[in-house]
Amino acid sequence: MTFKSATVLIFIATVFLSLFSVSFAQDRHGNEMKSGSGKIDLPDDLKAVLLEEMSAIEKGMAELVHEISHGNWGNIEKIGKTIEESYIVKQKLSKRQLEELHRKLPSGFQRLDGKFHKLAGALAHSAKERNIDLVVFYFYRLNESCARCHSKYARERFPGFSGADKSEGHHKH
Repeated sequence: MTFKSATVLIFIATVFLSLFSVSFAQDRHGNEMKSGSGKIDLPDDLKAVLLEEMSAIEKGMAELVHEISHGNWGNIEKIGKTIEESYIVKQKLSKRQLEELHRKLPSGFQRLDGKFHKLAGALAHSAKERNIDLVVFYFYRLNESCARCHSKYARERFPGFSGADKSEGHHKH
């Protein structure tokens, strides 16, 4: 096994364990969505669809771990495109509900969400090109994006982020 493939496998194993931890915290703490400054107030129908979307993304991220480690380029590309285009929100909500969702979600959440879906598109494109370095990079960025959003908007559901550094993109040494 080459150093590069060993590094990729170790990275994927680490990410898989973090996904499991996030999933455990999500199951343990119910369905409340909180932001750093207060509750994201969504009607039950919108909250249910958004949570269904998040669960589908989590499932896709877990599937990516398997597909990346097996070099299943077509599956990686398909999952990336599915995440890019959204799983459920656009399919299940009426135009009125989509407008309400956009009014009620904080602009910071919407920016993070937009970047997340663009990263998924970049991952899909990298898989189409069979570029393992970029696929792993974009997978890392997707996972980082999940953690950043959860730490800012869902600390109640993911209490591991309660004491996390709130800076965006700055390292403390």
